[in-house]
Amino acid sequence: MYNFKDVSKKYINNYLVYHNFVNFAKESRMDKEQILFNHILNTDCISKVDKLGDRPSVPLIVV
Repeated sequence: MYNFKDVSKKYINNYLVYHNFVNFAKESRMDKEQILFNHILNTDCISKVDKLGDRPSVPLIVV
C-alpha cells in the first residue's frame, strides 16, 4: 500500500476525478495528456482578489 497524500475537503472532488481519470481511463498516456490539455485550454478559471486599496471608503457615523 502506498502513502496517501492528504487532500482538503474543498478539493476532494477534483482529486477524485483526476485520480480516476489517470488510473482508470483506457486511453493511452498521450491521449490522456491531450484530453487534459484541451480541458485546461477550454475551461474558464475565475479568481477573486481582494485588494483593500481598491475598495471605496466606508462612511463613518460620527456622533
